[in-house]
Parts: sequence; structure tokens; C-alpha cells
Amino acid sequence: MLGVAYLSYLLAEMVHFSGIISIIGCGIVQAHYASKNISEKSKTTVKYFTKMVSAVCDTVIFLFLGMVLVDDQHIWHTGFVLSATFLCLLVRFATVFFLTFCANKLERTHCINEEEQFIIAYGGLRGAVAFSLVIMLDETEHKNLFITATLFIILFTVFVQGATIKPLVKLLKIRRQTVKNTSMFTEVNTKLLDHVMAGVEEVTGDHGGNYWKQLLFYYNSKYLKKWLQCKSTESNLTRVYTRMMLEDHFAHLYGPAAAIEDHKPLLLNKVSEEESDDILEVLPPVTEEEEEDGDEMTIDQPPQQEAQEQEEIIVPQGRRPSAKFDLQDPEEGRPLKSKR
Repeated sequence: MLGVAYLSYLLAEMVHFSGIISIIGCGIVQAHYASKNISEKSKTTVKYFTKMVSAVCDTVIFLFLGMVLVDDQHIWHTGFVLSATFLCLLVRFATVFFLTFCANKLERTHCINEEEQFIIAYGGLRGAVAFSLVIMLDETEHKNLFITATLFIILFTVFVQGATIKPLVKLLKIRRQTVKNTSMFTEVNTKLLDHVMAGVEEVTGDHGGNYWKQLLFYYNSKYLKKWLQCKSTESNLTRVYTRMMLEDHFAHLYGPAAAIEDHKPLLLNKVSEEESDDILEVLPPVTEEEEEDGDEMTIDQPPQQEAQEQEEIIVPQGRRPSAKFDLQDPEEGRPLKSKR
């Protein structure tokens, strides 16, 4: 992951493109695909190693910024510095308002109002990235002027905008982020609304945000994941959890539980033992009480054939399952009687 990020930076510099923008784009792609290709231990190692390197680099950059700030080689031009600051703010506001306008056209469930747009634009602070870019300029007679203007913009945005952003948030009554407890109902409801809205947009011919989202998900799962992502353990883990839930469900049945216990390998064929051994090893062992509860009901069943196909348990309609419920073998046509 680190090698690919550094390679993207070198390739961008070779074609005279912004290396920082290249790293940002590479990080967006790696956050979605590369993290799925490594183990949890490697993911933890990369996460904290990059945090450590980031903290060290920020310290070095701001230390160097302080050394340059007290340098005596600055070139001050009031008109250029003020116009650069004004244009920086103007471009920031114009970009934010344009992007939020496009987002509001696509996303109709929650639109970004004018107060939120203003806070987003006003909160754009300049710091290490702007300083690093101006330091990387070629040595010309105007480089010191650019450095002086950049330092003024950094100080203005950090101390003026940064100090007044909190009172403005309270004044404009901007909704703050709240910690929400996620639940299965919320996740299912969100997915259901997304699919329903995508279907409505497809029927009406109005291609909104849900349509494009579903389209991206389709091409991502059909093509991009096959090329950029190895086989994930998520599907295996899901099947293991399905197996565990089915076993727990069978354990709480009454009469048919004994018969179903013998048919469980056929019903749980979606998960092989090899796939679930690594995860089931870490589960707590079965207690003696659970074993006694499981041994309360047994059943007499004829031996299975070697090439036996998947069998179905036929439950007669109109009869309630009980401890003496008769189950019919679909192949041999004789009942399987359970006994306590």
C-alpha cells in the first residue's frame, strides 16, 4: 500500500502533475479496495504506522514553517498579498456553492441549506499543504513573494477564520454531529429506501442520486472488485454466521429438532467445515448443561446412502409440531418417529 502511494507520487511528478493530488486520489482508491486485500494484523500495522509518519511529518513541516516565518528574506507587496487572500476566499466559496448545488440536484432526501454551505466554505483553512506546495516552486525572483503571501493566507485562515468558526456555527444554528447507535433495523431500512428510490427513478425516468449510486455499485461489484480486490473473507464469514444461527434455531425446536439434527449437514451445506474451522475454534466450548439439553431427544433413522442427495423434511399441513410428530422420509416413504 505504501509502495503504491509513493509510486503514484513519483508518476505524477514525472508528468509534471501535482503529487499531492495524486496521493489523495490513490488514498481514496486504496481505502475502498486495498484494505480488503490484507489481513487484520497488517491493516492495524499500516494504520498506526501511517498515523505515526503523518504526525512526524506534520511536526517537521510546521517546525520548518516557523523557521521560514522569521526569515528576513520576505518580499512584501500589499496589493498582491490582499488580492491573493481575497481570490483564495472567493474561489473557495464559488467551488463550495457550485458543488453543493450539484449535490442538492442529485440528493433530494437531505439538501444542504445556505447556512451549511456558508460554514463549509468559511471553514476552509490553509496549512501544511499550501506551504509545501509553495516551497516546491522553482527558484525564481518572485518565489519569496509567493512564500510571503502564502504565509499571510495561512495565518489569516488559521487565526481569523479558525477563531470565529465556532461562534458562527452557534449563531447560524448549524446542526452538529451526533453519535447514533446503529441497529439492524436502521441498516435494513436505509438499504430498502435506497432500492425503492432507485426503482422509482428508473420507472419515472428521472435519474437522481439513487440511480447513479446503484449504477456505480453494479459496475463496482461486476468489474472493479474482480480486478482490484481478492476474494474477501466476508462471504465466508457470513456463511459461518448463517450456519451458527441455523444451529441455534434447530436447538430450540421441539419435536422435529431430533429429526432435523440428522439432516443438518444437508441443510447447512452452504458452509463447509474447512471454511468454518478457523472461526469456530475461537468459540466458547459447549457446557455440560447444553450437552444434556441436546441429548434429551433422539431419533431412529435408517443409515444414509453414500451418494445421498439433499432430502426435504415434509411437514403435513394442519398438524402442529410436537414431541411425537411423525416426519416422512421423501425417498423411502416411511415415517421417522421421534421419541423423547
